[in-house]
Amino acid sequence: GSMKALHAMNDLRIPFIKNGLVNSHRLKALEVKNKVKFLEGIKILDIGCGGGILTEALARLGGSVTGIDPSEQLIAVARAHTLSQPNATPPSYTATTVEEYAPSVMAQYDVAVAS
Repeated sequence: GSMKALHAMNDLRIPFIKNGLVNSHRLKALEVKNKVKFLEGIKILDIGCGGGILTEALARLGGSVTGIDPSEQLIAVARAHTLSQPNATPPSYTATTVEEYAPSVMAQYDVAVAS
């Protein structure tokens, strides 16, 4: 549909994030190859998550994901879409800016993505 291009970007973004986690020694290369949910145990902050396309994909891979976006409308779209998806651990969403959210909670995340 109309979001096809955004979904296609996950084909680039997920391997980029995966490689970054391996290169920073947050994940072992062998685990990434052999596990479908290779993000299990990884806490991820998706900054500017919009409607949650990347956020949901990271959650399906086992990540504990929080999406933030300043647009309350986009957060509402993301939350509604998540309800229709079979994520083992659905992402959480907050309508806020990174400037408001990150200073007090950044230390609890392993990874922050903004794309």
